[in-house]
Amino acid sequence: MTEDSSQPTANEQLLARFLQHAESGLRRLTLEIAGEQVTLWLRQGRLRESCTCGIERCEHVAVVLQFLVEGAAASAPADLRVRSSMRPPSNDEALAPLLEAFEELCLAAARAGIAAPDSPSIQQALEQLLEAAPKPVPLSLARWVGRFNVCLMAGDVGELASLLDGALQWVEELQRDGGSFAASARRRAWLGALDSGNAMAATESLAEVTLLEVAREWVSGLDRAAIERRYLLELVSGEVFTEERRRGELEISVGPCPRLAHVAFAELETGVRPRRARLLQYTISAQIHEAPWQRVVSLAHSELSTIREHYAADLRASPGLAEPFTIFAPTQVDVAGSALTDKRGERLTLRTAPSLSTMDSLLAATRGADVVCVMGRLLGRASGLIMHPLSAIVRSGDWLELRRVT
Repeated sequence: MTEDSSQPTANEQLLARFLQHAESGLRRLTLEIAGEQVTLWLRQGRLRESCTCGIERCEHVAVVLQFLVEGAAASAPADLRVRSSMRPPSNDEALAPLLEAFEELCLAAARAGIAAPDSPSIQQALEQLLEAAPKPVPLSLARWVGRFNVCLMAGDVGELASLLDGALQWVEELQRDGGSFAASARRRAWLGALDSGNAMAATESLAEVTLLEVAREWVSGLDRAAIERRYLLELVSGEVFTEERRRGELEISVGPCPRLAHVAFAELETGVRPRRARLLQYTISAQIHEAPWQRVVSLAHSELSTIREHYAADLRASPGLAEPFTIFAPTQVDVAGSALTDKRGERLTLRTAPSLSTMDSLLAATRGADVVCVMGRLLGRASGLIMHPLSAIVRSGDWLELRRVT
């Protein structure tokens, strides 16, 4: 706005409003109109906008700007629905049954022990937990229940203890009424996006980045293999994000694995590790040249000590919900020991189960090529860190390529 301007523009008025509310947690505002989502956010002191229709400065943006500037709710279209990070105060009394259910489940598991996976008290506590949970059950909570059931049936005391401890940490944090951004993000992760207690913006945005999908798998939720998870590597920072959907849901990005996603705008849920992405504006390329795979290899860890450090950091950031993902460049593949060995001789054991031989799956996927690095999900067992391999980068002749294990 120039010095002789008598009237500020619509964008300048909105920018002033955003800046006024920045300290109170307003970082992004999303409105849904005519089936499209218009998002406004601040970046480097400038107000930015985007729309899921993909057209720059479209009619949806124009209507939203006019609606916000004039504040004319009476003249708003009938199908205008507002989703804002500035939510009304929550009624935490409604959460009391859920928090009590978590505590009761931890108590029942401690009393019955993992030697009794069919314990009536544990099953009753699980039913109580699901009855008290928001409906539909939030994705992270459904995954927590799925992991709990898997660990209980496998008699995995290390992972089970980590899950219960993480849940109790969150319950205690909620009871202390934690008001930080991180606490708000964890609350959103456990309770879902519709939780009215997210008075702060519990999400962040991701814009103008290139993501490389490096792995995909189905994991347990309330039912076996109920959630599809995709792992997306940001090629500049090296951070890995996930996309998730329930079986039967279609609201997820399109394309095969592997693929490149050129993302104009995405939402990030920050209360889980890896952080969960929702791609809103993007284009897909299925043709991947050598450079992206070289970048993945350059990000691989060669020592297990650094992997353990990153694993511990993720668990601290998202107790009970973190499922750390790693890229490991082994010095040797120990077929007999079903493990990957680093350059110092330390071994990262691969997951084993009566019906699942991950080493056989890895060998089948990489047959005829040299393994350069292996990517997968990390599990904290009582015996130490274990990897569930999902994909590998191999050298076949003079070229690097991705081979999927799952």
